[in-house]
Amino acid sequence: MRIKEVSKRFNVSITALRYYEKVGLFEDVNRVNGIREYEDKDIERLSLILTLKNSTSLGIMRGTFSMHMTIFSLTTAIGALFIPRIMNKVSYKLLLTISVVIAVVATGLMAVTKSIPGFYLLGAIRGLSTGMFSIVPLTIIINNWFEKSHGLATSIVFGFSGLAGSICSPILSSFIENFGWQTGYLIKAAIILGLCLPAVLY
Repeated sequence: MRIKEVSKRFNVSITALRYYEKVGLFEDVNRVNGIREYEDKDIERLSLILTLKNSTSLGIMRGTFSMHMTIFSLTTAIGALFIPRIMNKVSYKLLLTISVVIAVVATGLMAVTKSIPGFYLLGAIRGLSTGMFSIVPLTIIINNWFEKSHGLATSIVFGFSGLAGSICSPILSSFIENFGWQTGYLIKAAIILGLCLPAVLY
């Protein structure tokens, strides 16, 4: 999603969005041919920033609150380093079930936590568990299942993943804007469970 679309959706000036990036809230916004492309994680972060702009429910500043997304991304990346080894030793069905349960519980608990360290800890746990059923394991599974056309299969899987994100992101953003970030995280926990349940039960 480009900056003009984000500005229109959230009723935020382009100048404000550029300022958020300048001060580090969107330090890793992807650019395509020099044009900003806001991804799902950026939309979620912006929703939380705007919702909490005048909020004191956690007694923290916007920049501090947004730090949990950085922690989430970092722990997801770290966890990805160990996934291949874990998958060689543990049934992926078991790994998927445990990681989905942890991700759902951690996401739900983020809605009710009252402390900054607790919020960050849950974000880290959510990042680690989410990494266990995202890009790296999906790529490994595709490579194991398809002897040919790995690229096509990968494109289809991640294409639909992006489509699901584009559908769910506005829904989540709407709930955050209208009902608060706590409700948003509860809804997100339900979405994660709903999307992952078929794979867990299969």
